[in-house]
Amino acid sequence: MKSGTNAPTNIVISYTGSAPNAFVVYKGDSVVEIYKFFYNPSKQLIKFVVDINPVDNLPELLHVKDTIIYPAGNVYPSSVIRRSSDATLAGTFTMQICSGCKWISE
Repeated sequence: MKSGTNAPTNIVISYTGSAPNAFVVYKGDSVVEIYKFFYNPSKQLIKFVVDINPVDNLPELLHVKDTIIYPAGNVYPSSVIRRSSDATLAGTFTMQICSGCKWISE
């Protein structure tokens, strides 16, 4: 696991409506990983937050917050803005629709 735990864990998935809004990994009674999902009224994913925590009240290992930007009237995102406690992961990532892509099916 990303948090480094290799002990037995419990996973809890919570829902609001039909979309999950959190995925939480517990080691005992400690939260070691949490993934949060945020949606707009059109049910598009607009923000994704990750927290990786060790157990025993040690400092947080990683915090990442991705904000997903959709152009007005578009169903496909145009960019992702990433803020992170790890500066090497932070940045703005631009997405483009592939016009000459071929899908490979198995």
